[in-house]
Amino acid sequence: MADKLTRDAVERLADRLGEPGWLAERRLEAFDLFSKMDPPDPRGEEWRYTDVRRFNFDRFGAPKPSMAPPSLPDELAGKGVIFTDFKSAARDCPE
Repeated sequence: MADKLTRDAVERLADRLGEPGWLAERRLEAFDLFSKMDPPDPRGEEWRYTDVRRFNFDRFGAPKPSMAPPSLPDELAGKGVIFTDFKSAARDCPE
């Protein structure tokens, strides 16, 4: 498979996104766990009736972000609660 995900690719992604060290480490830990998993067995109950060869994966993607601005009650904001997307949180609040 030409598009195989590698540890190096995960490290480059974390670097490109400017993720804080703790988040990059968690991403790499997750990749290590994922890479040790067996692929789904087509004989297993969950996969028995699913033939992914017929899927057109080009038609699928991440949903478009909502244009509604986030809102947070002043009471929670005053307690230090932050309401934002994950990428912004990692960039603006690395702790």
